[in-house]
Amino acid sequence: CNIIVGYAECFGSESISQVVFFLLQLFELCPGMLDELTILCYDDMCHLKRYLQKKVERGGAHANPWYVKMLSMLMCVDKLHIKGHKVVKNGKRTFCGRECDPRCEPFKSALADQNTESSEQTFRWFSRFVIWCHPMFRLRVAPALRAAAPSKVGGPLHVRGSASR
Repeated sequence: CNIIVGYAECFGSESISQVVFFLLQLFELCPGMLDELTILCYDDMCHLKRYLQKKVERGGAHANPWYVKMLSMLMCVDKLHIKGHKVVKNGKRTFCGRECDPRCEPFKSALADQNTESSEQTFRWFSRFVIWCHPMFRLRVAPALRAAAPSKVGGPLHVRGSASR
């Protein structure tokens, strides 16, 4: 934990398939990383884990080996987001409560001294710079994009609220 090894922008709302695609790209770029990781924490891990399990079940012997490897790791919801998950329903532990709750073993001891919220904290820190970077984009990058845009393109080039004619 505390090391962000990759990031990607999700288009529209964040979906499980986008997250899986990001992980596959990451592990393809750095295949040794998958062997080094022992724990995966994600804010919606219960749905991600169930998605991977279904893919492996349907694939049988032909299942994606990276899916199988990911499922062999400890996979839990990060400590910040578990509060929003139902871990008990009608007196019984839900899938999320049984399979992904970081407050229970084996996750509790594996994550004892780990900060599973490091990516959220980093995102919050970086988001403060958006206010500074947006004017730089409009003043420096957008004019360069407009100048480089082919003149045969039909219609204006829209760049973050500014348009060329």
